[in-house]
Amino acid sequence: MNVTTLKFDEPKTVNGKTFTHGGAIVRSKATARQGQFYECRMKANKTIMSSTFWISFKQNCNTGPVRKLELDIQECVGRTHSNTATWAENWDNIYASNTWRHDRACDTEVTGAIQAPAKTILEEKNNSRYFVYGCWWKSPTEILFYLDGELSHSITNPPADFDLEGHITMAIETYDWNPVDEAGSIFETASFDDLTTKYDWIRTWKLEDE
Repeated sequence: MNVTTLKFDEPKTVNGKTFTHGGAIVRSKATARQGQFYECRMKANKTIMSSTFWISFKQNCNTGPVRKLELDIQECVGRTHSNTATWAENWDNIYASNTWRHDRACDTEVTGAIQAPAKTILEEKNNSRYFVYGCWWKSPTEILFYLDGELSHSITNPPADFDLEGHITMAIETYDWNPVDEAGSIFETASFDDLTTKYDWIRTWKLEDE
């Protein structure tokens, strides 16, 4: 699957916000759940926009679950620059995972978004080749992350129990912490390959006793 970034001919205003560049988001119809292994072979684009592989969780204030969770398996950008936020200076050569408990109006238990991240800094750029990003969602409190089949890092202290069902998600986004800079013309001059996040495959494994 190829997801290509682009610069709009004219800015677009959506829900009161103005956008100059676009990507896409794709979600699975089937739900993901704890106890399974998730794996994606992905090559990032070369722009300031992201390339991601994660699990999103719905929230229902009436019937539940009211907890708004997010499980980021991999989130990176194609290029950083001098105006990139200091904490994100390695985000073009990183395996960055995270667990989020988001604050939402229907749930008064949380007064702000709470996160428990983990990461591995890579010696190669995320856009240099295909990497295989894997996640063993082992239990509500233990999540292990693999890079090219080898254990990379883990999260054992998530901000909430990750015991809900979610949807596998691939999103290519813009961020205010990695804005379009003076080299933004790449959107007009770069090749299709450089502008594109490529997903070779996504696999889900259900572990069973032999």
